[in-house]
Order: sequence, then C-alpha cells, then structure tokens
Amino acid sequence: MKLQADLFPRGTVISGLRGSGKTVLAQTIAAMDPEHVLVYDPKSEYPEYDRLLPNHRDFPASAEEVTALLLKVPIQDTRKHPYRLLIVDEAELVAPSGKAIHPAIHEMNSLHRTWPLGIIWIAQRPRMLHHHIVNLADHLCIYRLPGATDYRFLEDVASGLGDQVRELEEFHFVYVDRNRRF
Repeated sequence: MKLQADLFPRGTVISGLRGSGKTVLAQTIAAMDPEHVLVYDPKSEYPEYDRLLPNHRDFPASAEEVTALLLKVPIQDTRKHPYRLLIVDEAELVAPSGKAIHPAIHEMNSLHRTWPLGIIWIAQRPRMLHHHIVNLADHLCIYRLPGATDYRFLEDVASGLGDQVRELEEFHFVYVDRNRRF
C-alpha cells in the first residue's frame, strides 16, 4: 500500500521485458482508486478503466492522440478533475527515444507535479523512451533487463543499477527514487 501512495502523485517509469509484470504492477496501483484512472491502452489490457484505444501505433500520430485526450481533461482545475492517474502503456509509441518529443507531451511531463495527476509511463526498456520522460520521472521500477545496451543505459542513470537489474529474479524489480538511489 505504501508503494501506491508514493507513486500515485508523481511521474513513474515502469520498464521490463514482455511478461515481466509491468502491467500487473500498473493495474495494482490503478486498482487502489479505479474511478480516477485514465489509460492510454494500445494493447487493450485495461478494460475495467476509462481508456483510449488508439487508432495509431506510430509516432507522431500516437502522441497526438494522447495530446487530444489530455486536452479534453480539465487538468488545471483540481476541484473538477475526474482523474488522478494517467497510465501510458507502450509509452515508447508516444515519446520515443531519438525523436523530438511532442510539445504537449513535454509540457505534461514537465508540469504534472503541479497538476493533481500522476503519470505512469510503461515501456519494455527505459532507453526506448525519450530522455525527458526518464530524467524527470520521480520513480523508476525496472524489471530484469539482461541486454548490454540496457546495462549501459542503466549505469548512466545510476552507478551499479545495471548490475542490480541484470541479476534480478523473474517478476522482481528494482525501485529507484528521484535521487536515483535504489
């Protein structure tokens, strides 16, 4: 329960290989306040929540869909805001590494700390996400990633993190806080 309270109002990146438990972790957090959750759901894994099933699985069309969704939500009005948590599954479709980040996604990621909206970005690998998303995340939950490229990326995030993540058992993750302690 403490994990949910810590993650809900902040930016969080959850990453790990297929079948590692990313969706289960996000659904566990979302289930604590289900009527206030909105999900960008390209794989249709969150039927019990308000969600957007995207028409596009490519960038920038996917980012524009998320942007349009967010513009419909009165984020700045805390008294009328219907959602407290936005889950962006397959987040590399919305904010991919190596491409310019959509201005609305950039603003949402930068300003969500002042909004009553937490954001969970889910991707198989944190290196697949735009660096703005990873760098500004208050929390990282990283499941086992054995690849050499993942190792180097994680070592840049925090010294020793690559070794820690590489040696994890199945369905376990390393929690990294905003100071990059784990």
